[in-house]
Amino acid sequence: MFRQSAEWDMIQMDHGEKYPLFWSLEEQHALDDIRLIELDERGFERIDVRITDFYYLPKVNRIHFGLWYDAEKYDHEDIPLGVFEHVFIDDQGNQYEDMSFSIGPHSFYGQFHRRSTSGINIDDIQELYLYIYPIKNDQRLEPAKALIYSKDEALEKV
Repeated sequence: MFRQSAEWDMIQMDHGEKYPLFWSLEEQHALDDIRLIELDERGFERIDVRITDFYYLPKVNRIHFGLWYDAEKYDHEDIPLGVFEHVFIDDQGNQYEDMSFSIGPHSFYGQFHRRSTSGINIDDIQELYLYIYPIKNDQRLEPAKALIYSKDEALEKV
């Protein structure tokens, strides 16, 4: 019971009951049109990372999501604050690297980040892939990759 109480915010985000959003003042006006990109698989086993569903704000062309990782595995002196970088790549090869993140609390589940990327217009994309790069000694290691959006799937308004 204590663990559930201490982790309530993250449990809610993991189950889609709370959104992993952080935004600028201009984005606050875009919250009335959030679209949900639900994922079938939210774990990246090889790099031991778990993510939430994605929340797309079409008025500002920005995607938000949450990311957890095992802090004991990745938080070492030789790893900088940005333990992971994420990049979105669409079916045309366009890369969206305008990444920002907010470090959340360290918990029983691990370290949590709220993450976002701007400049993505889902209406112009057939498929969108997420690459998560572990960072060590300021170098990108081999990424984990997942298809997170396909034009064939309808976006749900939240």
